[in-house]
Amino acid sequence: MIDPQKYGDTINRRREAWERKFAKRLREYFRLERAAVLEALKADVDYAIAINGVSKKLEDIYLYYYVKVYRDFASSTYKTNMDARTFAEILVAYDDAVKPFIDRIGEKIVAINAVTMGRIQKAIEKGRANRGTIADVQNAILDEVNAEFKSMSASRALTIARTEVGSLSSFGQLESFRQSGFKKKQWNSINSPITRDSHAALDGETVEINSKFSNGLMQPLDPNGEAAEIINCRCSLIPIVE
Repeated sequence: MIDPQKYGDTINRRREAWERKFAKRLREYFRLERAAVLEALKADVDYAIAINGVSKKLEDIYLYYYVKVYRDFASSTYKTNMDARTFAEILVAYDDAVKPFIDRIGEKIVAINAVTMGRIQKAIEKGRANRGTIADVQNAILDEVNAEFKSMSASRALTIARTEVGSLSSFGQLESFRQSGFKKKQWNSINSPITRDSHAALDGETVEINSKFSNGLMQPLDPNGEAAEIINCRCSLIPIVE
């Protein structure tokens, strides 16, 4: 018999370990991006070119963690419910299942860059509002952009990592339930003041493995859900043994 609270706590401890690793790499990327943007501004080059020039590194970070996190959460459940198929064969099914996530990495990069460029532009406009010589204005712009990067990088990296790891871990759980032959799944909310009221109300709700829960999500942090339903969610899935 699964203890929902202990099970959820275990899932979230594993998520947090991955979140720290993912967020660290993202912070490193944002520092690289900041340096590229500042150099572009000093050279009077379009900063969008600088951002696009380093975006491949962000794509690589996403791809690495998408595969690692998904496989970790998908395989751990399956290993405890091994049937006649070999684990290597199951990994093929897992990699096929995660492809839609990987195919959307490009969209994620575009969205992240759009937010970054929007904040940089505001910082530039703020810097331009300073009075003085051309050099004074240029320095003010650089200072404002530098400060903006510093203020947004740490919290933004953690928010992105938490959402992505949560989404992949939940989907990994769901796919492992399917591969293990479970027919039903249960929504498991954490017992915490920060849990959304709507998610607390879902706690214990059980549906067929391929059905949506009453909030319209296939699993917690379903990437097809509204941002208000998934950002910073700590809920998980429990397999139902019949």
